[in-house]
Amino acid sequence: MAEPIATPQRSKPAEPATIVLAGATSDDVFPPWQGMQYLHNMFTGLPRLASLDNARYPEIQWTSVREMLATRK
Repeated sequence: MAEPIATPQRSKPAEPATIVLAGATSDDVFPPWQGMQYLHNMFTGLPRLASLDNARYPEIQWTSVREMLATRK
C-alpha cells in the first residue's frame, strides 16, 4: 500500500513585532529614542552653529545675565 503524500501546512503570516523600550508608555509625548538622539547630537557638537548673524538685527541690544539679575529684587 502506498504512503499518503503529506500536504504542506500553510502557516499564518507573522504579526508585526512590537518593540517596547524600557520606560516607554503610550502617554509619552516623545518616544525615548528621541531624547537619546538629542543627547547624542548635543554631546557630539554637531548642531553647533558656525556663525551668528547678529549684524542682521542692529536694533537689538543684548543684555548680559549680570545686568538682568541686577534689575530683579
